Amino acid sequence: MNRETGQISSLNSRKITVRSIFNNKHSNSLIVVFSKEEESHALLHVTSILLHYFKVGQTDRGFEILTSEVLEYPSFVELDEQNRIILTFCSSTGVYKFWDLVNYEYLFEIKGTNVSEVKLCPGVILVKHKEVDNKLKVTIVDIKTGATIQNLNLKLGNYGKVTYLEIFYSYILFKQEKRSLKVIDWKKEKIVNTQSDSKIPVSYIFLYKHMKLLGFRGQKIAIWKITGEVETERFEDHILPGEDVLSTSLSFTSQQDVVISCCLLNPTNSSHCTVNFSEIRSGRLIGKIDCFELGQLTTVSYCETRNEVFVGNSAGQITVYNVK
Repeated sequence: MNRETGQISSLNSRKITVRSIFNNKHSNSLIVVFSKEEESHALLHVTSILLHYFKVGQTDRGFEILTSEVLEYPSFVELDEQNRIILTFCSSTGVYKFWDLVNYEYLFEIKGTNVSEVKLCPGVILVKHKEVDNKLKVTIVDIKTGATIQNLNLKLGNYGKVTYLEIFYSYILFKQEKRSLKVIDWKKEKIVNTQSDSKIPVSYIFLYKHMKLLGFRGQKIAIWKITGEVETERFEDHILPGEDVLSTSLSFTSQQDVVISCCLLNPTNSSHCTVNFSEIRSGRLIGKIDCFELGQLTTVSYCETRNEVFVGNSAGQITVYNVK
């Protein structure tokens, strides 16, 4: 919606299903990943639409990008603003391709032979290979050139399947079913820390500005150092809606010093929600909006330039709050 004129633009009016939307600040456009009804929604398409066309209601004026790729399920598209990279995976060829987010040009590719997963981190890529002879090979790749930086072979032993493998700069977090979480300095190939199961978050959001991790466990969050130590364990008056929290339920200031969260006033009542403003360094509650009239909240987004919070609920309603 154009805030000045009230003009509303729709992306779904062309018999398409939108899979994801990405605000490409480098080209002042929105990148839209979608599927078409005429193709039984079997293929993914990617288009770039200048923000100007949304203001005037001409969303059909965009142009399709990555047209050389046939992205049939379970192919995927991942957009990484931090590295200015687009990653595509084509399931029919097993190839991971990397594209420039600024001009959409092809950069390099990683062939998927014996590769089970690819993960992105600022500056580097972690390539997880398939397990062979009770070992897990991990390759660290330069995200700008595609050149191999280092190979590691992680010994698995009889400790069950790998349940967690993430990379954060020079550290890898590695976990098996029957072992504690290991924090490995991959440059030195050395274990720098371990953590017991009782403290390990279910998932993370990486706070790049401060090289810290915001971890989720149950209905709580905590701040971790990337070396595995808990830094801020308790957040004041902060109860998340559930254990499977989506990243859309949280937003951050540009400096990542404040987290804005969809929370519950009472852990047993999912229909009475609040939007909490919490200081990341201390966990202190610095503000709250009571959203009782909105019911169950599903998403929150903070606009720093306007000092506004956009809140969405399970009924599809969007409400804007001024937080000056």
